[in-house]
Amino acid sequence: YQRTTTGGNTSCVEVCGDNTAIILDAGSGIRQLGIELMQGPCGQGKGTVHLLISHTHWDHIMGFPFFTPAYAAGNQVFIYGRHPRIKERFQDQHHPDHFPVSLETMSANVQFVQLQE
Repeated sequence: YQRTTTGGNTSCVEVCGDNTAIILDAGSGIRQLGIELMQGPCGQGKGTVHLLISHTHWDHIMGFPFFTPAYAAGNQVFIYGRHPRIKERFQDQHHPDHFPVSLETMSANVQFVQLQE
């Protein structure tokens, strides 16, 4: 998310729109982006986020557990990906062996959309 020459965050790009966040990948940069999104509609539980996942390698999804808008009731978070088990990949990431908060306990309405070729 932040620009730097070395030592920056992993993949996360925001495409700005009218009160709707479109994000490409959920690398470590999504944590800071989530904090910034909470200054707008997401902070009021009225945000809509469209998160497109290019693939589920760790460096492209590692920041999602720290994405604050996913913890705010009322927000809508749509996660799109081509992986045949995209939801299960995120559930595995939130397994108690890896992270103390399960995907199902996030307060936002998190939905997964399986993309076809």
